[in-house]
Amino acid sequence: MHFIIQENINQDDFNSLIEAINDQGFTYESFFHIPFDTSYPELLGNSGVFVYAASSVTDAIYNDHEDFKGVYNHTSQINIHNFYENTAGLMWSPRANQCTLAEVLLLPLSDDKIFVRPAIDNKLFSGQVCTQTDFIEMARKMIAAEPLYANEEIFIGGVNYPEEEYRLFIVDGDIVASSLYRLNGEVKKLEGSTNEVNKLALEFYKKNYRSGYLPLSCVIDIGYSFTENKIGVIEVNCINNSGFYGIIKADLVKALANVIKVK
Repeated sequence: MHFIIQENINQDDFNSLIEAINDQGFTYESFFHIPFDTSYPELLGNSGVFVYAASSVTDAIYNDHEDFKGVYNHTSQINIHNFYENTAGLMWSPRANQCTLAEVLLLPLSDDKIFVRPAIDNKLFSGQVCTQTDFIEMARKMIAAEPLYANEEIFIGGVNYPEEEYRLFIVDGDIVASSLYRLNGEVKKLEGSTNEVNKLALEFYKKNYRSGYLPLSCVIDIGYSFTENKIGVIEVNCINNSGFYGIIKADLVKALANVIKVK
């Protein structure tokens, strides 16, 4: 098994990922990614190669090599609006609006808090909580900088802060690594997730995978609230470029190696 790893990520994550790869007896190579550049190292065959890199790189690989196993999806294939159509009852935030970035400019100014993110997993901007007024100004600046952004689909949801936030890595339908990454609004890196969180993640994955809305492997973030007895999926991301947040990387590496060699 061979891994191609982007160098310029969090240094601790890079070092621990390389350590996990070495400990499993696998090989790797690293490369420096220039922002927005789509170039990547030569892919020496399809069997047993996984790429961890920015979405601009993995999208280029996906477009260039249709049968390559080591990139699971193009960013355009993970769309949060599909999940609200297919499994609305499993989602965390109530959907307030579905619109383009240009249509954001038509929204009324308001100091009410909203949760916003791109509809697809293209890292156009990070999912965040802000006021509607602040997001309108942000949208205006983005469109001024790049007019093509005007047509980007946006998700706007209501704000309901979870007490716990978990990240789960799913490989071929199995949860292979997970962690609690935020507790009462503060960043944590505690390995593992509860049975209730795992159950919801697998239910969400199976329903959306069967509908063609999820790739074979992905990353699911789940929120949980004790006080409200509420649980739901916050968002979904590509497994080829998601942050690790304290998972056991050796478990992820082993799972990726097993499924890529078989599929």
